[in-house]
Amino acid sequence: MVAPCEEGKSFLGNIDKIPEECIYKIERRYGQYCFKVRFYNVDNDFRSFDVVMGNEDFQEFAKKYHDKSISLDDYFANLEKFLIMDVEKEKQNFIEQLRINKIIEIKGTKMSDYYCAVLNK
Repeated sequence: MVAPCEEGKSFLGNIDKIPEECIYKIERRYGQYCFKVRFYNVDNDFRSFDVVMGNEDFQEFAKKYHDKSISLDDYFANLEKFLIMDVEKEKQNFIEQLRINKIIEIKGTKMSDYYCAVLNK
């Protein structure tokens, strides 16, 4: 909280009831769906990378695969349905940029919810 909130007042248990005189309020933001890519890079180091997009089509696609695995080819084939791109070129760029040697798994998941301070209008 930022002054001029009443000094010593705690809102941890009641973040929905913040007085209007507060400059900021705490809001819960819900985590988005994403794909977690787990792989070995060209140096044989294990890595993971989250792919997330805020657009509605991607969110529906990722939600459909929540807690399920998908192959790299199927992943890019599904992206082709709602993104304008050359799928083969994008797949190659993806592999090169992450320096992927071997993919372990691509799995749909949901990112954690989080809280942030927003201006209390």
